[in-house]
Amino acid sequence: MLEQPHIDSPFRFGPQGESPPTNDQDSPQEIEDAVENILRYKIGFREDLPEFGIPDFSFKQAPISLGPIVDAILKYEPRAASLVTSDTTRLEEMIENIRTEFERP
Repeated sequence: MLEQPHIDSPFRFGPQGESPPTNDQDSPQEIEDAVENILRYKIGFREDLPEFGIPDFSFKQAPISLGPIVDAILKYEPRAASLVTSDTTRLEEMIENIRTEFERP
């Protein structure tokens, strides 16, 4: 049994309706889940914490500023020292791929 369980993200039930999967607090997977949750929410989506998340980059022209993404990760998940990079390819000039990596400080 986990010492300090946290529900795995994204939320889902286990096989055959069992309890949702969990991760131990401060495990790499739990920190990764926290970063993923930051990246999934747009600023203003959460009524209880309207400043949580990242700006909505829909319909923005590439290249986009990665500063707000890095700032949000460092603000809401201080356990993750983040590295955020951006890349566009010739085949996908209208799509900007953003990759996040992290390591525990």
